[in-house]
Formats: sequence, C-alpha cells, structure tokens
Amino acid sequence: MTHFNVFHDLTSADGRLGFYTKESRNRIPEFPGCYAWFLPLWLYREDLDEFIQLVNTFFSYEEAPEKEVEAPFTWESVNLRIRRSARIRANDENRTTWQRILSNHEAKDALQQVLMEATLLTPPLYVGRTNNLKRRYLKYTGGDRDKNTFSRSFHRACSEIRVQNRYQ
Repeated sequence: MTHFNVFHDLTSADGRLGFYTKESRNRIPEFPGCYAWFLPLWLYREDLDEFIQLVNTFFSYEEAPEKEVEAPFTWESVNLRIRRSARIRANDENRTTWQRILSNHEAKDALQQVLMEATLLTPPLYVGRTNNLKRRYLKYTGGDRDKNTFSRSFHRACSEIRVQNRYQ
C-alpha cells in the first residue's frame, strides 16, 4: 500500500472509516465507534453573501454565543462580555467570480462537487463516541429533540436561518 491509497483504503467497503448520508443510513454498522456530524457544503443559496452567512451561522452556532469572562489582576478584575462570530466575508472579486461560475452549467456542477468534497475538511458540527453507531444515529435523527442537545441545537440553528433569510 502506498501512502496515496491510505484514504481510499480507509473508506473502501472493508475499510475502517465510513461516510453515511440519509440515503446510506441502512449501512451504518451496529458496533462501537467514533462519529461526527458534518454540514454538507451545498449551493444552498446562489447569492454568495447569503451562502457565506448560512455556512457561517452553522459553523459558529452556539446555544449561548455570549460569555462573561473575568480576568483577575492583583488589585482588580476586568469583566468582559465576549461574543463568538464568524469572520468569513466576500469581496467584489469573489462575487464576480462566483457569478461567473454559477452562470456556466459545467463550472457550477464542478463547484458543487468541490464543495461536497471540501465538506470533509470542515470542522464537524459534533463529535462523539458510542457502543452502537446505528442506534446513536437513530437516536439523533428520530429521538426526542428536547433531550438531545446536538439535535436540539442543530434544528434551532436551521430554524434561525430560515427566519433570518425570510426577513432579509
């Protein structure tokens, strides 16, 4: 095995690493393992600024994005309120390139393919471990959202995005 085949070998049918979607969920194994949830990068919006805002919202989502922090010094403390926010923004050149790509069917398809492949290089929304991967998947996708922190947070982020986009 060469070093270039490592990823291919890990993800082959008998490999140790699996990627599952809603369509392939029936192949999720019923044994222990680590898992991660990813936001698939997809052309959710054709407007570049809206697309970036949507992706930023997911990657920076926290149920409580503001924190109070105290920095103690010898004679006093400084209290700070900090808020987490994403920093990815587009410029005019990015917007022009984006529109040129979207106006060409082949280029748009190629962009979509690259976005989906790039999903694996993004930070996961959640990472966990379990003694039964299939059972955990079913719990997250069909369970009680009030008792499932990740599921509740994910669906809340989806709802907030739908509401934000409706009024902007």
